[in-house]
Amino acid sequence: HAQVQRDKGRLVHPPPQHRGGTDRTPLCQDEDQIKHAHDDNDLACHDQEDGGHEERNRDVPEGLDRFAAVIIPGSKNTRKDLTWVIDRFEGALKHYVRSGGHLLGICGGYQMLGRVVADPDGLEGLPGQSRGLDLLPVETRLQAPKTTTLSEFEWDSAPGKGYEIHMGATRLTGGRPLIHILSRNGGSVCETDGCMAEDGRVAGTYIHGFFDTRVIAEKWFSWIGLNPAPEIETDPMTKKYKDYDRLKAHMEKFLDMSAIG
Repeated sequence: HAQVQRDKGRLVHPPPQHRGGTDRTPLCQDEDQIKHAHDDNDLACHDQEDGGHEERNRDVPEGLDRFAAVIIPGSKNTRKDLTWVIDRFEGALKHYVRSGGHLLGICGGYQMLGRVVADPDGLEGLPGQSRGLDLLPVETRLQAPKTTTLSEFEWDSAPGKGYEIHMGATRLTGGRPLIHILSRNGGSVCETDGCMAEDGRVAGTYIHGFFDTRVIAEKWFSWIGLNPAPEIETDPMTKKYKDYDRLKAHMEKFLDMSAIG
């Protein structure tokens, strides 16, 4: 079974295995201790399954070849976190991709994978621009207003739902769009989002909750070369709402809700 645990900003992986065999365990890894990480939901697509454990408090990646995929999550301060990622992860990530690994960036992680992140108006700090990891042929300019939408999309023919919450726009200079956006906040649109590199191993998207739809999670497993794909016993969205119900019951048990209201 697969496990991608909901564990913001920490390494998550199974017992050491190599990517080469057909029986390798499917797993993703998020960036260790990104200081403004924003994507614990996106890394929780199969936290109900068995078969993983965690490693905590590492600032330097070790043995990325064990992983079927690496996920770079979002950030609330992209340029600052990008500097941190470049200092600690750039060489290891580029070696991993050259060795045939699969890499996905979500929102701020997508921006980091590109060639440049520009902030001419100083929306996240001092005005300026930062070079990216240069693993996707995209360029990002941070700008207002902030995009906040519930979005429906298709990855090839696979339908999915998620949400967007980001500053700025990303322009493709190569590759191809990853997904087609069908609607935002209930209104029909015909737009694209994200980028897939020409080599087919690096991709990025602005969609949070990307794995909340079972068919998208299954397509993801196929994309990273897991054959057969692991069984998903519970629909990710169903699992998420059950977790919300458990949180609601816990709060109602231990908090004076009348005082809050």
